[in-house]
Amino acid sequence: MTLVRQYFDDPRLAGLDLSDSWLMGFVFEQGHAIRLFCDFHLTREHPEWAPSDEAESFACYRRGSIILRGCKSVALETDSPFPGDLDGFDCDTMDRFEIHDTFVKIETNCLKFEIHTTDFAVELDRVES
Repeated sequence: MTLVRQYFDDPRLAGLDLSDSWLMGFVFEQGHAIRLFCDFHLTREHPEWAPSDEAESFACYRRGSIILRGCKSVALETDSPFPGDLDGFDCDTMDRFEIHDTFVKIETNCLKFEIHTTDFAVELDRVES
C-alpha cells in the first residue's frame, strides 16, 4: 500500500496554504535539484505571518521557493506553451501537492509535475524593512 500525504500533513510545509499559493516558475539547478518559485499564502500559524497591510489583515503572501533535491527524474506535462524565461511565469495556483513514498506530485491548472524525490525544503525570501 502506497503512503500518500497531503501538503498540510507535512511539517516542512506547516503554516502554508498551498491551495492558495501561486507557482511562478521553476529552474533546474546543479546537483539534480529543481527550484519552484512561489508566492506563498502564509496562514496565521506560520511564524513569519504578518498582514500585508491594514486593509488586508486576513492575508499574508510571501515570495519564496520550494527546493526539491536529489531528483532521480522529473515528468512534466503541460497544456500550454512555455515562454522562453520561466522565472516569473504565472503557472497558476497549486491544485495538488502530494507526497508519495518516492515522489512528489504537483499540479496547477496548466502544469503537472511528478518529481522523483521526497527531499525538499521551503525558503522564504527576505523582507526588506
